[in-house]
Amino acid sequence: MRRPFFALGLGVVASSGMAAEPNRPLVAPLVPCPPIVIPCQPGTVMPGSPGVTGTPQGTPEVPNTPPGTTPPGTTPPPGSDMGGGFARQSEGGTQVAQSFAPNMFGDILGARGFRVSYQANASARFRLVGADFLGDGSRAVVVSPTGNGRGIMTFTNPANGNSTTVDLTTVAGGRNLDFVQPVTSSNALDTAFSTQALELLLSRGVITAAQMAQLDRLTPSQRAQLLQSRGVLNSAITQTLGGLATPNVQVGGVSGNFAAGDVLYNFAVRSDALFALPGSGSAVGRVKMSEDNSPIPRDRFIFTYDNFDAVPFTTFGTTVNRYQLGVEKTFLDGRWSAEFRIPFAGTLASTSVQGSEVNNVELGNVRFAFKRIMTQNQWLLTSSGVAVTLPTASDQTLLSPLDGSTLLHFKNESVTLEPFVAALFTPNERLFSQLWGSVNFDATGGRLSWNRDVFGGSGSARVKDAPVLAVDYQIGYWLVQNDTGRLRGLAPFAELHWNSVLGQSDFVRQLNANPSAGLTIAGVGEHELNMSTGLLARVGDNLNVSIGASFPLLQKPDRTFDAQFGVRASYLFGRTARARNPIYSINSF
Repeated sequence: MRRPFFALGLGVVASSGMAAEPNRPLVAPLVPCPPIVIPCQPGTVMPGSPGVTGTPQGTPEVPNTPPGTTPPGTTPPPGSDMGGGFARQSEGGTQVAQSFAPNMFGDILGARGFRVSYQANASARFRLVGADFLGDGSRAVVVSPTGNGRGIMTFTNPANGNSTTVDLTTVAGGRNLDFVQPVTSSNALDTAFSTQALELLLSRGVITAAQMAQLDRLTPSQRAQLLQSRGVLNSAITQTLGGLATPNVQVGGVSGNFAAGDVLYNFAVRSDALFALPGSGSAVGRVKMSEDNSPIPRDRFIFTYDNFDAVPFTTFGTTVNRYQLGVEKTFLDGRWSAEFRIPFAGTLASTSVQGSEVNNVELGNVRFAFKRIMTQNQWLLTSSGVAVTLPTASDQTLLSPLDGSTLLHFKNESVTLEPFVAALFTPNERLFSQLWGSVNFDATGGRLSWNRDVFGGSGSARVKDAPVLAVDYQIGYWLVQNDTGRLRGLAPFAELHWNSVLGQSDFVRQLNANPSAGLTIAGVGEHELNMSTGLLARVGDNLNVSIGASFPLLQKPDRTFDAQFGVRASYLFGRTARARNPIYSINSF
């Protein structure tokens, strides 16, 4: 009789405990001890108790643990996806596979410039002093600017119509400007050779392929004689044109004849200068929204480095080393984020002497961005937002190599806006892809001023940079997924980037409507198609590092660099870091 009454008493005690705490789970009070052990130890469950089937004896209770969660310090069952480094709590309500999708690597320098071309008509008279033969055996004559005032070159400045005469013997500074001139069987000038020889004499830049082809016709001594005089006329042209240097001259065509022992050349000289637009980030570059970014809002510290080769900020290109520091912070349960970035670069100096440009460390335009999740399900997440850049970069100034006067000045007053949409696709925990679309446009513009004595015209105009449409796509696959250790994940990726300048012809027409004849402005890189590829690594729970390179798929002028190498690093903190902590690991889908 004692045993039934004793069991009945235990039931009454258990029932009264349940009634005292109606909000407690049914399983929590059922904590009987192992057989024969009285009283029970708190926090233990008797095997076979209702609602705790399969629970090992002595398993501690974990308060406030979500259903399906593996408590800390326990081992998931074999074959389970619980507790792995790629199957933990999601970010901002996203699915777990989406949480571990990497950022877009990016592709673009973002800086665009315009090409300032200055053309002047010119003529040069050389004296016929002898005859010679070329390396290929054809006949030639030797011409020289020396003697009887025949060493004359005349330039007509289209800005004011004035003509200036230069004594070539004085400009040469004692150097021998004689060179051989091929002639045809009818004693006419070989205009192809004349064009290339004049470009070589007038230029202080690299030798073009066309010039090299004509030099190959000369004997070694003739070639050395011509190269000896290369570039000695450049200072004369710079002085005549009011200060616009000619590091890379293109002769627009040559015509001439033999008369009274003279060779007369009539030609047009065109000099090119490149000028970066403040609306596109000046010489530091415009940071595109998709670059080192994810459609998912995240808490992270940002660092990026890029090396861009052969950027067309000068006639022969320059190297740009750009860095970005920033932070992104989520709010409203992780569904929104605000981002701040500050770019700076070793790039073309904001104030340069035309034709003798140098590099300097320059601050770019800082950027603020807002992003929010729009829709999401197990395999697709979409987001949208807007980025704003402020004119913190320096003004761009181009100085004359003649007297240091200002040739061109662009005041950086441009505020740019970049609305965007983005989508992330994760059909499983290994495959990922994302798509971005944005339009970056100059909302305020800036004032361009130019030297009226050189270029003529009104002297200034307010200019807005042309909008840029960008479409970016990435696909990748996690080859390595580890739950422990330093290397948690490794994934190769590939990207395609299309950047198109909208309405550049209207922008160029607006610029050219202000200066007078002689100065023309053309765009650089109207369309770009670039490919990026590289590797992403997850280091521990909180560090993502990617390394990659980008290559233009179009030829010049539709490219703003020849090659890009870059590194990206994001250190996660706050809500995003907590979501990746193993103590919060949950089932993936």
